[in-house]
Amino acid sequence: MDGGPGPGGGGTARRARPVGREEQSALLAGHLADARRGRAGTVLVLGAAGAGKTLLLRELAATAGDFRTVRLSAAADETGSPHSALELLVRSLPARVAALPAPQRRALAVVTGREAGAPPDALLVGLAVEGLLSGAGPLLCLVDDADRLDPASLRALASAARRLREGRLLLVLAARPGRVEDAFGGSARVLLPPLDHVAAHRLLDALVEVPVEPHLREQLVAESRGDPAALCGFVDLVGPAALASGLGALAPAPPGTDLPAPAAPVRGLLERAGRLAPPARTALLAAAAEPTGDPASLRSALRVVGLRPDDLTAAADGGLVEVGARVLLADPRLRPHLHRGAAPAERRRVHAALALAAQRRDDPDRAAWHRALAAPGPDDGIARDLEERAGAAADRGAVGTAALLLERAAALTGSPADAADRQWRAGRAWQESGDAARARPAIAGAALRLRDAGRAARTGALMARMDYDQRHGRREVDRLVELVAADREPARADVEARLRAVVGTMISGSPSARDRLLTLATDPAREGPAGFAEAALDALLAAAADRPALAVTCAERAVASLPRAGDLSADVDFMWIHLVCVLSWDEAALVRLARRYVDEVRSRGRLAQAGLAYNYAAVIEMHAGRLGEAEELSRRARRVRELTGARENHRVDLLLAAWRGEGSRVADLARACRGLAAENGETRVLATVAYAQALLHNGSGRWSAAARALAPERRDTGFAPFLLPEEVEAAVRAGDLDRARRAHRRLQEWIAGVRTPWARGLDLRCRALLLDPAGGAEDLHREAVAVSAEGESSTQLARARLLLGEHLRRARRHVAARRELGPAHETFTAVGAAAFAARAARELRAAGGVPRGAGEGAVRLTAQQVAVARLAAGGATSKDIAATLVVSPRTVHAHLRAVFATLDVTSRRALGDALAEHGIAGEDVDRA
Repeated sequence: MDGGPGPGGGGTARRARPVGREEQSALLAGHLADARRGRAGTVLVLGAAGAGKTLLLRELAATAGDFRTVRLSAAADETGSPHSALELLVRSLPARVAALPAPQRRALAVVTGREAGAPPDALLVGLAVEGLLSGAGPLLCLVDDADRLDPASLRALASAARRLREGRLLLVLAARPGRVEDAFGGSARVLLPPLDHVAAHRLLDALVEVPVEPHLREQLVAESRGDPAALCGFVDLVGPAALASGLGALAPAPPGTDLPAPAAPVRGLLERAGRLAPPARTALLAAAAEPTGDPASLRSALRVVGLRPDDLTAAADGGLVEVGARVLLADPRLRPHLHRGAAPAERRRVHAALALAAQRRDDPDRAAWHRALAAPGPDDGIARDLEERAGAAADRGAVGTAALLLERAAALTGSPADAADRQWRAGRAWQESGDAARARPAIAGAALRLRDAGRAARTGALMARMDYDQRHGRREVDRLVELVAADREPARADVEARLRAVVGTMISGSPSARDRLLTLATDPAREGPAGFAEAALDALLAAAADRPALAVTCAERAVASLPRAGDLSADVDFMWIHLVCVLSWDEAALVRLARRYVDEVRSRGRLAQAGLAYNYAAVIEMHAGRLGEAEELSRRARRVRELTGARENHRVDLLLAAWRGEGSRVADLARACRGLAAENGETRVLATVAYAQALLHNGSGRWSAAARALAPERRDTGFAPFLLPEEVEAAVRAGDLDRARRAHRRLQEWIAGVRTPWARGLDLRCRALLLDPAGGAEDLHREAVAVSAEGESSTQLARARLLLGEHLRRARRHVAARRELGPAHETFTAVGAAAFAARAARELRAAGGVPRGAGEGAVRLTAQQVAVARLAAGGATSKDIAATLVVSPRTVHAHLRAVFATLDVTSRRALGDALAEHGIAGEDVDRA
């Protein structure tokens, strides 16, 4: 299988997007749209190994909708049968095999070994395959590694493909150029050339999720030469911390770990390197150990070890290195393998020479690192130097760099106690950087050697915290609570540890853990200043004790205590910030702090905090009506979970699906979330499920279903602003006014005295819904619109306008209703809130209006709009589309607004189906 050009997303998560392959994705989406219209087709996806063919096929399958997907691959069957691929096809479509004419059915049975007999005619086998594919209903048949298929299966597929012209069928074969092209001569082609410079940089960003030192970034992009597999493979080998540090691929591996077996292209290069003369091998090792690619530094180092430039030329003649304005290895994945495979003495000799070269060019950080790798044994002077540089790295927020430097310093420290101390601090830095695999052994081993009771207690707390960060399960939370409650002097206990325990119990703690935590408050009624952690703890404990007014007051104090500048991420978990902003109904602070926090955790490499921060920031962007930004943050959160090994989290995707009106996807993800709740005791996820289902059903006007979703009333702290207004709307529309009034009274308990637009707007909306239409409801609705316009959320404003428009339409004031429903529909359409957009469109039509894009007659788009729509339907971002079509992002947004209005769609995901539905091609394209 090919390596894909981008991080993968597993399970039911939204598919990973192949970075730099947006144009190819759009082309495949267009072919699938043609198949939906009944025009069967065959497409070849052609590219070198690692170009991203597999990921493109995976993405296409994720968009197949009602098409059945059948996957064939040479790698999936190793029987050696002359028709092994056809065996897979027959096993995948048994009902269709039974419906074939008897001669074709027998031909397939013979060639797949199910019956004995003389080999059938090849034409008959081809006809059987054609019948198998064309009669299977809407079918997407994906053949990966098609160039490795057995020849007989390939011929049969090619014979069938030549006759497939009609039907809802798309056959896609991914292969390297050559053999398959010859067999499928007339088929459409999607070519995957090497990534361009900009796309390679975007891919590196997507893979690492931490800033990469500029010189190393350029070196990697140049060495990868547009090969996604080379770039992805290097990141997997090295890890984000080494890349962020700028120390290259040369960080010592964790004890007891080995590099994975090299990929096939790298294996061939390593074999070639092994045949070089010893001087040339040493020169190549020096090139691998110098991540800057600076020719002058490398030449200087070669002279120190007694080598000549000709020795490096020998490696260049063997195709292993390229020497020009910079020194480039043939593949970046060579670096760690060459370095780890060299003899220790040879490695030390090379690093000593590179240290001298770095010192001469006034690069003390790199000189210190090379000296550390050159040291044959303990060297306290080098260890102290590394420790100082680790402190400077930590001060500037480069926690991964600090971890690497402290780890190496510990290895070079002569005193066992000092070595253990440095090792313990290295483990702390690894934990903060999100690398639990390196943090655990470092912290645990150091704690055993230190024999320090205080450090042992902190070690237990750190281990519990890492477990909690990975899973957020009930067992991990109860362990946190146990450690916090065991402190004999709660007044001196770590406030942040208590705060983490309180938040954990809100997510998944047992009832007994919640009861124990209510005794941990510092002094919620105290006067005078308090830090953020103290105020946040007071707010959450007050909320847990059902004291809304006190909770709001303490939350306001916590928000006010947050610094206006400086490193917000150093000691503060973003979930704490999210909760206190929600409790204080301060959406302006919520949006501002979310963006700042996300920027800081990424720029400082704090992956342990980044995943959760990205998830909560995505929820905030959704609340503000920016669904595209929310989806990108969700993708980044998935990548962080891959890098840190944290458990899958479907909640953001669930909420995105609810806003987009994707009912079946909401159902699937809700089941997955309930499974997590059952497995880990993570009860708070059930509140997310309830909110998502209520949002989906209220958007679609299924009021009773929305009310049922909220039936087991969940009052989890932080969800009142989301659940209670949905319950009021659902209950009013379903005719259960008593329930609606109870929900509104509960909401008012939480917003008493709060003057933010968010709180006031929701209160006014609910009061208007509950008021008799003749009793002044219109005034309240209009006030709700005015107040919501002062807030941060375009969707909340659109919902207020929708309710006002519905009220006016029911009062038969159609002109006034259209003035509210039209803008509401346009907002929902623009942000992709499909269900609410459809509801607004229905109301607008009932009021005598026509939603934009819903006029009569054939739709007409310009050629440029069609190009933009195709790319957007394939998953390209506006920035990607702008780069592909050589226009500005503003032009792309203008075209998309026109396309959405013309086709009457509300999300990019709906574009493919809409283009197919309207048959936009030829005469449907206005080229004026």
